[in-house]
Amino acid sequence: MVGEQRFTTDPPSFNWHGSIRLLPLISLSGTDILRDGHGQFRIALFDRIPLVDERSPEVVQADLLRYLAEIVWFPTAWLSDTITWEAIDDASARATLRYRDQSVSAVMHFDAGGELTRISAERYRKEGKRNALTPWGGRNSVYREMHGMLIPTRCEVAWHLASGEFSYFRAELTAIAYNEPLAW
Repeated sequence: MVGEQRFTTDPPSFNWHGSIRLLPLISLSGTDILRDGHGQFRIALFDRIPLVDERSPEVVQADLLRYLAEIVWFPTAWLSDTITWEAIDDASARATLRYRDQSVSAVMHFDAGGELTRISAERYRKEGKRNALTPWGGRNSVYREMHGMLIPTRCEVAWHLASGEFSYFRAELTAIAYNEPLAW
């Protein structure tokens, strides 16, 4: 899969689009958007025929948690007035993001060097026809300096199910640019 994502910090928002070619003539695309306090998750065949098009308060909650987890790539956003911090112990803290009428929290886990290595939260996941709060989290590794920011270049995201961990996303950050206009 090849994807591109753009963020804004004020207000908290993102626009992700990715595509994958399954067979020579068959491709799927995905879009996940958090904008103006609304979320949309869409999967389409040939980038045109919708297979999934979700817009709900649960999508907003999931997208706000995704945003909270992914601002590790632009760490100055941790200083936003929309985020509050509560220390848990020497290696973890709870970050709460409040935007409009929504509020989400996640536990951030840090190593001895202060790098964010893991995030955990309860996030909505589609379970049949209903949305269910499910333990969820991500791991960050291979920190590198890019454009003056020390950021992780590898991540893995997983659901923590009763049957075991289901890792559904692994990525390597290959490029990042700051202060470019967001194209919706």
